This record gives sequence, structure tokens and C-alpha cells, in this order.
Amino acid sequence: MSNRVLIIIDFFNPNGFSETPRLAGPALVAARRTAALKVRLRRARVPVIYANDNFGQWQSNFSMLVAICKGLSGEAGQIADMLAPRPADWSLLKPRHSAFYGTTVGVHAR
Repeated sequence: MSNRVLIIIDFFNPNGFSETPRLAGPALVAARRTAALKVRLRRARVPVIYANDNFGQWQSNFSMLVAICKGLSGEAGQIADMLAPRPADWSLLKPRHSAFYGTTVGVHAR
């Protein structure tokens, strides 16, 4: 088991870029780079954790969020397709802005 981990935070948004269209291009560039990093780290057997905002949908789950985002057009759908988790990846929906506050990430870290 690796002593490293890749945490992918807040790349999935069911609202797409409707409120922030100027961020769509830079977000797509960041997603491409993150996807390339994920491939490299997967070869090194580094685990991947997805931490994402839940957008106030406490009854939803991460798989449902990814499926919704994959159905979006434009950059938001491209990002979801590019960064969709694999079965071995871990995920959590954040209760706040932080992937660490109030979540299980970091519980075993020293």
C-alpha cells in the first residue's frame, strides 16, 4: 500500500458552468492535467479519493452525482467523463468546504 494518495476535489458540478462560464476553459485544462496525473499515479498503485460538494443533496451519493454530470453538455460533461472514478477509487461527499473537516479523510493519517 502506498503512503501517498491523490485527492480529487470538487471537479463534479451538476450546475455545470451556468453561473461561472469564464471558468469552463481553465477547469477543462485542470481536469486534463488531473486525469494525466491520475493515470501516472495509478501505475504507481497510489489510491485515489474523490471529495466533492454535495450541493445540499444529502440523500444523494457520489455515483449519482457523477452520472448527472456525465449527462451534461459542454465542459462540465467532458470533465465528468474524463475524471469519472473507477471501481477501486474511493469517494465522499463533503459536509462543508473542506475535504478534511467532518469527514473520514485524515482519520488514520499521522
